[in-house]
Amino acid sequence: TLNLRYAVNKENSLRFSASRTVTRPSFIEMAPFLYQESYGSAQIRGNAELENGYNLNFDLRYELFKKNGDMISVTGYFKYLDKPIERTQMLNGGSTIHSFNNADNGMASGVEVEVRKQLIYDLRLGVNISYMYTNVKLPENGAYTNKERSLQGASPVLVNADLTYSPRFGEDRQLNLALLYNLQGSRIHSVGISGLGDVKQQAVHTLNFNAGYNFNKHFSMKLQINDLLSRAIIFKQDVPKTGKKIEVERYKKGTNLEVGFSYNF
Repeated sequence: TLNLRYAVNKENSLRFSASRTVTRPSFIEMAPFLYQESYGSAQIRGNAELENGYNLNFDLRYELFKKNGDMISVTGYFKYLDKPIERTQMLNGGSTIHSFNNADNGMASGVEVEVRKQLIYDLRLGVNISYMYTNVKLPENGAYTNKERSLQGASPVLVNADLTYSPRFGEDRQLNLALLYNLQGSRIHSVGISGLGDVKQQAVHTLNFNAGYNFNKHFSMKLQINDLLSRAIIFKQDVPKTGKKIEVERYKKGTNLEVGFSYNF
């Protein structure tokens, strides 16, 4: 790993980083037995022949920091992926099973913009937007339906935003309220082979709410409400011969509530 930072002045700086990393297959990606992640979902079988993936990563980042905590940053990045691991489909007695394979190589490049701004006293807004272009090269003797496509699992657009209110009441007491939004753009969930189209997860919008209160140095309380929108997560598959898309899976995580208390000695 190489990290360089050049400070133009107290507020402006440039950062450059380069690294080589390893992506190792997980246990479920290699385990050669059939299983389901959840009821009604596609069956999955691991591939014991998977190889490690190796990545070259380059990032160039500009940062502007203000004394009041406001900041803006712009990052350009490029990644070269050697033998990336992808989730694929395979045919088994007329049914479809998902598995995992190594592609030859791929690349990812994009731009990320992050802004943090104090709107009024104790109220802050943060926004992070990322656009990414990916492309993968496939084995010439493979049975992939599409010979050129984006990388499996990579969303071209990602958006994160948070609105935070954190007033203090004396030295020890503090209230923290946060509304958190996330957008994950449409992405390939499973790669199509042998004439099957790619299965794509449609765009997912998520809204969470977090609250916390410190009563004193020792006692605090936290409240978390996840998935306020309760939007369905939808998967659609391309049908190459007709040019249409059909829905193959849909589920909802559902809104859930968590309450916690803690005491520090």
